Amino acid sequence: MKPLSVGDLALVYKPAPCCGYSGDVGRHFIVQAIAGDEYGDSTCDQCGETYASTDALEVDDTWHDIRTLKRIPPLSELDEIKEPEEVMA
Repeated sequence: MKPLSVGDLALVYKPAPCCGYSGDVGRHFIVQAIAGDEYGDSTCDQCGETYASTDALEVDDTWHDIRTLKRIPPLSELDEIKEPEEVMA
């Protein structure tokens, strides 16, 4: 699976690793920016833990720890997956 990038559809699929906050689990969004070194460290809004900004994404003006996210592939990518051939009875 491809890594997340700007413009991808993403899903928060597990709680924050620092404090276990799960209020965003199930939320989906389009990635607006990926944090880089120019942003410095990020801080969890729930517990205040600081982590490297390369572990965070900016989405809808909210930061999410990248370890809690999954990329949702576009339908065109799913069409490329070969389906097993049907077995004739």
